[in-house]
This record gives sequence, structure tokens and C-alpha cells, in this order.
Amino acid sequence: MMTLVVMVLALLGATVLQTALPGFGWPGQPKAPFLLSVVLYYALHRKTGVMLTAALLAGFLQDSTSRIPLGTSSACFAAAGWMAGRFRGLVATEALLTPALFGAAAAAGCALASYGLLAWRALAFWPAGRLAAKVLLSGALGVGSTVVAFGIVGLLDRVVGNVETRAGQYDAG
Repeated sequence: MMTLVVMVLALLGATVLQTALPGFGWPGQPKAPFLLSVVLYYALHRKTGVMLTAALLAGFLQDSTSRIPLGTSSACFAAAGWMAGRFRGLVATEALLTPALFGAAAAAGCALASYGLLAWRALAFWPAGRLAAKVLLSGALGVGSTVVAFGIVGLLDRVVGNVETRAGQYDAG
């Protein structure tokens, strides 16, 4: 139950951050992907079902606050979360480098995948240079936002007792 409470709070906070912080104008207006970062946190710290819940909610929030058709971001977030979750047992989830690398790869991948979905529906067409700039800038923004999101959501999880602390062995997810 507390996992869901923390998830909702984290997603609402990520929505506020993502919509309040300015995007970059020229290459498709990429913004720091805080919602995707929360999905990645759950992909690397919880079971797949919890991550999929986060992906669907985060995608709905992102699409609702942008001009993207509903469902586009959810599909991208679920795919990125699923792929990240496949590496959960192979990486040190508490290391600072882990969210940075996963954030960069997932943000770049989601930018490319969402463009592909929009282009497939004939809703977007960008020259290759502009697309490459958006993908690269999205990946760079993913580094910082994911590190920040992992720190905040991890702190919330520890405060409510959802994760293992230094002294305990409890994990609710």
C-alpha cells in the first residue's frame, strides 16, 4: 500500500517538475524526463507489475500535459522500464552511475521511439539532424533527472519503510 502512495506522490512531483522546468526550443523542445525517471526507479527496485503501473500512470500524466496522443508515452515508458528491469540483478542499483546510464539510454530511446510512433501516425516529421539533436539532448537531460528522481524516490521509500535500510532487511516491493 505504501509503495503505491510513494509512487503517486513521486509521479505527481515529477509531473510538476517536468512541466514547470523549461524545455529547449529548437530540437523538439525536450524537457528533463522526470516521469520516465520514476518509472526507471521502479524498474530497478520493484517487480515488473509495479513498474508497469508506474509506466502507465506516468505515460498518462505526460501525454495529458503535452500535445502527444494518449498512450504514446505509456508504451515507450513500459518498454524502457521492462528493458531496464531485465538488468536489475546485474547492476548496483544504489550506485550513482546506474541511474545516470539508465536515464541517458532510456530518455534517448523514448525520444526516438515516441518520434517513431508519431511519424507512423503521420503526426510528426523532422529532418534527421533535428531528430538526432532531440535524441542526444534528451539523453543528456535523462542523466540528471534520473539521478535526482532516484534520490528523492529512494528517500521517500526509506522514510515510509518500503526499502531496506542500512540496519534492516525490509523490502515491500
